[in-house]
Amino acid sequence: MNALYFCQEWSGLLLTALASFATVMQMSATLLVLEQRPLTSQRVARDILEGACFAQLFVLAWVIAQFQGSMGGGFVPDNRCEGLRTGIFGLVCITALICAACFQMRCAVLPMTMGLLTIPRAEALFGKMFPTVLGIALLFWLVRATALCVRRLRERKNGFSVRSVKEAMDSLPDGLLFYAADGYIILVNQRMQQLLETMLEKVPRDGRQIDRALQSGVVRAVREHEDVYRLPDGMVWQFARTPLVAGRHCYTQLSAADITRQWQITEMLHCENALLEDRGNQLRREIENMETLTRQQAAIQMRVHLHDALGQQMAVLLKMLRGQADLDGAEVKAMVKQLPRTLYAPNTKESSQQLLARLRNVMQGVGVVFTWEGPFPKEEQAAQLCARICMEAATNAVRHGFAAHVHAVYAKEGTEWHLTVTNDGIPPAGPVREGGGLTQIRTEVEKAGGCFLIQPAPSFCLHVKLPGGDTK
Repeated sequence: MNALYFCQEWSGLLLTALASFATVMQMSATLLVLEQRPLTSQRVARDILEGACFAQLFVLAWVIAQFQGSMGGGFVPDNRCEGLRTGIFGLVCITALICAACFQMRCAVLPMTMGLLTIPRAEALFGKMFPTVLGIALLFWLVRATALCVRRLRERKNGFSVRSVKEAMDSLPDGLLFYAADGYIILVNQRMQQLLETMLEKVPRDGRQIDRALQSGVVRAVREHEDVYRLPDGMVWQFARTPLVAGRHCYTQLSAADITRQWQITEMLHCENALLEDRGNQLRREIENMETLTRQQAAIQMRVHLHDALGQQMAVLLKMLRGQADLDGAEVKAMVKQLPRTLYAPNTKESSQQLLARLRNVMQGVGVVFTWEGPFPKEEQAAQLCARICMEAATNAVRHGFAAHVHAVYAKEGTEWHLTVTNDGIPPAGPVREGGGLTQIRTEVEKAGGCFLIQPAPSFCLHVKLPGGDTK
């Protein structure tokens, strides 16, 4: 190191700065290398090599700083640490050769080569050129240590390590916890820690106790027999446990998944299914009611058909039997033979005009005059109803009142149409009891929004009010 006295002041300061920076960077590189896991024989040899390089640089920087400080006093320090420097260099050589020979680490030879330029024997060999050689060696150490730090930081960021695994697990949206067979918790991420702190008053340090707390009902579940829990903030989490086997060791993975959205959709589907089921039941009831109404309507139509057919035939027979018409045996036989065909004939739909024409013909055959006064309803439904009313009134007038004239008046009063059917028959002796025909007429009139009235005295009169409409 005596050659440092022949250097200019700036050269000595530059060497001191290079030695200091190289030592700091080598120390950082050594620390980054030592944190790599798991330990293998190759990594142990490399760790020893980097530690020996750091020791060599540290001693060299200390000696340079000592010489730099003594230059102002004009004396040469006796302690040059020659033996320590040589011993550390020997350790560097041994570990470098082991790394190169046993683990195919060819670059390990470079620290040994550059270390050879800094030993005490190199001072005598290079003489006054030693400061320049020393500067080159220190620059190499600085560049090598910097490159090693950059590479290790990049590996830490992109590589697989304990810290990277923990950081990756903490970034997951789901909760994860791993514990051994004895309950020792090996790893737990932040999400699971937060969930357990929210759900349990005190988080056990035993994974088996946490599992038992979730299964035993300490935490209130949303569904029975399922590990689904709703937290106070409204989020829903589903827990699952999975056994893991690694060699002869058994572990358990406890995971928690956020199913809030799925839960909301499921609840919405349940509500919609319940609503659909209710509407389905309502539709089934309506179909059953419709079938009942259809059967009732068919029975009513059959009864009306029988009532009309039998009523008119019986009115004609009664008229003949009571002497108000000439009794013709052949005609009576024909009517009797015609009766079954009339009863079992298909109930074909006749127009209102056809019904009135048939009514006039039947009444004319027994000497009864039927007359219609006023316009006729334009709507076929209203016209059918008026024709049915006239048929029922005329049949009852002939059967019960022995009438000879039946008169129907259809007129408009305000926004209503009034149909009045009268006859010249014998008025009823007491209150009129409505039978099947009159009851059916009343039902149809009220269904059409009208009003049905019977006036038994002084002469029988049937009065019907219907909503306003067009006439033919």
